[in-house]
Parts: sequence; structure tokens; C-alpha cells
Amino acid sequence: MPHIALPDLPGIRGPMAFRPETARPLNDLVDVLLRGPSSLTPGERELIATFVSAENDCRYCQTIHGAVAALAPRPDVLLCFQTFVSGCVSGRSLGGISCPARLL
Repeated sequence: MPHIALPDLPGIRGPMAFRPETARPLNDLVDVLLRGPSSLTPGERELIATFVSAENDCRYCQTIHGAVAALAPRPDVLLCFQTFVSGCVSGRSLGGISCPARLL
């Protein structure tokens, strides 16, 4: 329960609407991390953000990042990542491959 009166918006949107001057730098950081130059595509980075959000038990962020990742133009990457993450979460062995996402 927040100790301040926040707008009735889901997830992080309430605190961002409460203090827009702090929301701007956070949104700029997200843009750099998820959309800036990288060896990973924006879709791949959204998949990683989906997994990290799930590990952080943040259903709102998991849902948003997952929805954006689902729009990525590479459904083969999505299927591969879902299989990999499923194995990581369940603790199944993936042919001796460790789950690098657990390091995030």
C-alpha cells in the first residue's frame, strides 16, 4: 500500500503520473536499454525483460513486455525463448546448458 495518494493506474504508471519529472529519465533509460544500439534485437530484449519481470513477480511488467515481445517479427525466437525459460523456471536440464537469464 502506498504511503502517498497515487493516481489509480496499473503498475508503475501510477508513480510515474504522480511525479512526471522523475518518469522522464526512467523512460529515457528504458528506451536506451530496450531500443538503443545492441547486438540483441528489441524483441529479444523485450523477451529478457519479460523473464526478469516474471522472476521479480511483477505481473504488470511481465504482461506488458510479453505483449511487446509477441509483436516482434521473429516468432521462432519467441518459441525458442519460451522453451528455454520454461526449462529454467522448472529447473529441468536443458542438455547441460545453464540458464544465463538467472544471472540477470
